[in-house]
Amino acid sequence: MSKHPSHLAISLIALVASAALAVGANAADLGGNCCADLEERIAELETTTARKGNRKVSLTISGQIHTGVLFFDDGVETQAYVADNDNTSSRFRFLGNAKIDAKWSAGFLLEVETESAASNVITQLTDDGVASNIAIRHSAWWIDHKELGRLWVG
Repeated sequence: MSKHPSHLAISLIALVASAALAVGANAADLGGNCCADLEERIAELETTTARKGNRKVSLTISGQIHTGVLFFDDGVETQAYVADNDNTSSRFRFLGNAKIDAKWSAGFLLEVETESAASNVITQLTDDGVASNIAIRHSAWWIDHKELGRLWVG
């Protein structure tokens, strides 16, 4: 899979568009008497709500913010820089899993790193590490069978 940021943007746009189409296709018709079939409308809205998961599909979003402030005062100059820890930078992760049937499932993992300034580059003498950086740390998908095992690509 390409690690180019435009591919990430295209993938995220496709994911959002798919979710919007799925929600729009099942939207309730609000014409007529709004209270006559309230239970039916509530049940229909519950099926179109974006959730962390259900019996067949789940999406987990996680990550970490690992930013600090580097400060110095050498008697001549005082400065402070906001920096990401270069050993374990800020990142966010999308982990999805879908049950296909009793034996088959599929999923994906996308982890994106954001680094505004690397802590190993910034010093009192240089702030050259202040360029922003977005990188794909991990991008993979898999298909899993209870008896055959998992095929992981990425």
